[in-house]
Amino acid sequence: TMSSARPSAPDPPTPAPSGTLQEVLYIASLLGQGLRDAFALRRACRVIVRSKPVQRAFFNCLILNGGLFLTSHLLFEYLIGPHIRTLFVPHEQLFLLNILPKIFTFVYYILWIYPVYLFSFIFNAVWYGEIAEAAYRKLGGKGDTSGVSLRSIVEGLSDELYRNLLFFTTVVFASLLYTLPLVGPTLQFSLITWLYAFFCFDYKWLLQGRADLRKRLRFFEGHWAYMYGFGLPFTAASFFFPYLISYGIYALLYPAFIVLAVAAKPCRNIDTPHLPKSLPIFDPARRLNNGVVRVITWLRARSHGHTPAQPIPRASQDHSNDSLEHK
Repeated sequence: TMSSARPSAPDPPTPAPSGTLQEVLYIASLLGQGLRDAFALRRACRVIVRSKPVQRAFFNCLILNGGLFLTSHLLFEYLIGPHIRTLFVPHEQLFLLNILPKIFTFVYYILWIYPVYLFSFIFNAVWYGEIAEAAYRKLGGKGDTSGVSLRSIVEGLSDELYRNLLFFTTVVFASLLYTLPLVGPTLQFSLITWLYAFFCFDYKWLLQGRADLRKRLRFFEGHWAYMYGFGLPFTAASFFFPYLISYGIYALLYPAFIVLAVAAKPCRNIDTPHLPKSLPIFDPARRLNNGVVRVITWLRARSHGHTPAQPIPRASQDHSNDSLEHK
């Protein structure tokens, strides 16, 4: 019998490990549990086999991302493209002959790759949502039953806009981290790993009715070790390739990790003397975004002759109970 998608009651408090070595081993165990859940392929396969909506959306993702996009791009980059370049040997006096391979490549990208890339963005968003909802229902999850009001719709739209801005800023910040000597590539990889893990779990939390982005971020940051382990294989499978190939692999694997996240039960960090219970992973991007929002709000208020609004509170300043932890 499959386990319910809703979190179970919190486990009894675990005694805090004493000693640096024990703390490191404890964090490693949380990371290992995340890895274990990320490789629970039998669990994901059971959901896929028993749910027709998940099968249908999975098949659509496979055809679009694996067939039309990734396979065609790999064929052009490593078979057709090199063959075309060998047909037209560069010649000093034949300008047209020299630029024909570039023209073929340009036409291919404009008429095929970029349209399919945009097409996949739109349809993947629909199919990913269908996979998450169908898997969540199949595993016994029940969403929020509260009524929908105009206020909730407006708050949901503003939350989604802020969410997209936050994660765009996180990607930019990760790219900047790459420029740091020695540690830059590792820091970038780690931040992208956490970002991928958040994307996987966010569908589940939204289906549970957890609309407050600040609470979702705080919950995630309180499970940073587990989340790193969960996102590690996903990131490793797609991170080290050129962008379009990386995107194709990401889009192909993401549905499976959505199902795995729906079925998983994250393990929370506990207080230790030397290692943080909560890691402010998205805080730099959050600070930058809040600063931008404050400036825009101030400029708009000043242009209308009004008093500027108060700054938007950061997630770390919200001390309300973590509903994700207890519901």
